[in-house]
Formats: sequence, C-alpha cells, structure tokens
Amino acid sequence: MTSAFAAAGYDLQCFDGWDLAFGPERLIEDAATANGPALAANLRSAEGAPLFYRATCWSRNRISNGMNYTVQRAGRTIGFFALASTGHYAHAADMSADDLVQTASEQVAALTAQGAQAIVCVAGPDTDLSRVYTDLQKLGITAVVSALETECFTKNGLNVIGVGGGLEGVGTFELVFDAAGGVGVENPAVHPAATLEGNRGALDADALAVYESALDSLEVLSAGDAAVAGQTLFTFEENTDARKTLSFGNFVAEVWLAYADGDRDNWQDMAPNLGDLTLTAVAGGVSELEYGDVTRGALLAALPAGARVQLVKTTAEAVSQLLDTGEVSETYADAQVPYEAEGSALLVTDTNTLKLLSDQNYTVLRDYGDAFWDIRMNINDRTNAFAEPFVLPEAPTYGAGRGQG
Repeated sequence: MTSAFAAAGYDLQCFDGWDLAFGPERLIEDAATANGPALAANLRSAEGAPLFYRATCWSRNRISNGMNYTVQRAGRTIGFFALASTGHYAHAADMSADDLVQTASEQVAALTAQGAQAIVCVAGPDTDLSRVYTDLQKLGITAVVSALETECFTKNGLNVIGVGGGLEGVGTFELVFDAAGGVGVENPAVHPAATLEGNRGALDADALAVYESALDSLEVLSAGDAAVAGQTLFTFEENTDARKTLSFGNFVAEVWLAYADGDRDNWQDMAPNLGDLTLTAVAGGVSELEYGDVTRGALLAALPAGARVQLVKTTAEAVSQLLDTGEVSETYADAQVPYEAEGSALLVTDTNTLKLLSDQNYTVLRDYGDAFWDIRMNINDRTNAFAEPFVLPEAPTYGAGRGQG
C-alpha cells in the first residue's frame, strides 16, 4: 500500500501484522517503496527475527522501521506510535494486557521526550485494545486509530477512531489545541465510500490529480494481491483408500488441539489445577476445501480471516453453549460423544469463535499465532513443503459412533 500512500501525499505509512497475509517478502517489498517514514509494530518472522529493524531506533529491543514518529503541523508536534501486532506466524508472542500497557508507556515516554503535544496510538486488526482503554487514557494518549473497529466512539475518556472498514469506511478526526496547551478530538467520523466518491467533484485540479494517481497505485497493488492470492499452494486430493476421513473442519480442530497438547507443560505450570480440566478444541468459521489445486486465496477464504488461535480458561457451560450453536467443528473423536464437563474448562479455538461466547467469560492463557499461518505451515510440514498432495487424515477406526469394520 505504500506507493499509494506516497502518491496521495501522506506523511506516514503504518505496517501491521495483518500485512503479512501475503508473506514477509511482499511486506518487505512494500516497505522498499515507502516514501518517507513508516511505523511497524512487533513484526517478526517465523524464527522470531524482526522483519524491520533500524539500529538508530530509540530502543534496540523494539522492532521498528520507526515504531514511533512525530509530525509537525501548524506549529504543533503530533506523535504517532504503532502497537502490539505480532504478525501472521505461528509462535508469535502473546501480548497480554500488561504487555500492551508496558509497550504503550515506553512509546509515550519516547514521544514525550521528542516534544509530542498530542499522541495517537495506531493498532491493527489483530490487536484488541478494549481491555486497556483506561490505561491508555491515563498514559495521556489523545486518540486511538483502530483497524479492528469500524465505528468511532469514546471509551473511558479515550477517543477511538475505527478504520476497520478500509476504503469502504475511512475514519477521520481533527486535533484541536487550546491556548492552555490542551488538546482535544473533534469531528470523529467514518465516511462511507459513497460519501467519499461524492466529494471528488469538489476537488481542484491538483488535488484530483493526486487522487487519481493514488487510485491508479491502489489498482496496481490490488492486481498484485489478486495474483499472489491466485498462486497455488498445494494440491488437495481425496483419500480414496480410507474408509472415512476427517472433514476439513475436524482437521483444523485437531491442529488446534495439537498446539495446546504440545504446549501442555507450559500452561500446566501456570496453575496446579489446569491439568485436571477438560480440554476441548473447536474450529469455527471453517469451510470445506474443493479437491484440486488450492490457492493461497482459497485457503485464506476457508479459514477465519485474521483470527488468532488461543487457549482460554472458561466454564463448561460456556463450552456447551458454543457447541450447541452448531457453528463449530470439534475434533472427530470428541464429536462422537456428548460433552459432559462441569465447572471450569479449557478451550482452544480461534479468536473469532471466542466472540460467540455470549458473556465473554474466559481468560486467555496462551496464544498460538495466526490461524491461517498455523494451518498453512501444518499442511506445509505434512506435504514436504507442498511437494506432495495433501489428504485429510483418516478418522479413528475405533470409537464411539464408529463400527469396527
């Protein structure tokens, strides 16, 4: 997106974990086209190495191509910083509420040292700040620009500008400084595409030329995204020798369970009684793949977009309610028997599915990275880096609901 930002005359670009959907190579290529300063938050490769790093950054312990930056406008200094996104790779570090506040406080301190009179936090679509709005307001942050939200609102005294609608809902706001040195947010709004298109007629010739240049750049980038999405990742074949295979939804749930099982020593150390709780894995928002060549775009579409995989502590009642919605797939073996847990329970699933829990009564224990990349890499490992066809595993030969054949 950076060439379009440059064509439109923007002073600042912001990279986020979401931009890794097409892989680090594309992201780094985009960064190379950036005109001027850019923000990047905690973007790491699968090996944990920072994708962007500048040795002159104020803190060498932070990933950055500039994690924060100041812009001068009307004699005022406005600071921006990017927060928290860990990227679309498995094993990305979980950002707890304490982590978010600590990182934000460091960025605020750095921007304050640079003379920032207003500070704007930019958060990507995989960063939920709802648990730390009060903390961010206490740190003196003026506004949050959130790609997770699609509306503007005020929460605990903090102005949140939703830009999750992309070009279909562009968020804007004004910073107003008073004589006493205070700053406020005025006219926060999300403008639908129809409004923006209607406003084109009011542009003068120079502004329209810039707009048309940016539009051309976006169309080129969109075509590039479509080309990447159309690339074949692997071949999906039916297992004709097996009497019965798992569904793709069952397979995804099995992968989530494997993540939690493989991490059992870590989460059991967090509390002595966690190991005694029933662990359930479910996959939501999963559609079945078509046999044949599977493209990156098709795999993205078959999985919950932008969701992360998390292990949470919740109640057995909440898990039962989730299963009763009929919108999730369990591991095959668990799906054959009634769910009968009581009291507390453990659940591993994606963050989109967690939103189905009506009362949000859960505590996040572990984060296993982005859903798309978790499945992509699992299939990569099963197919010798996609060199061999992918077939769904067989369902268990024995077990409740199955004959012995």
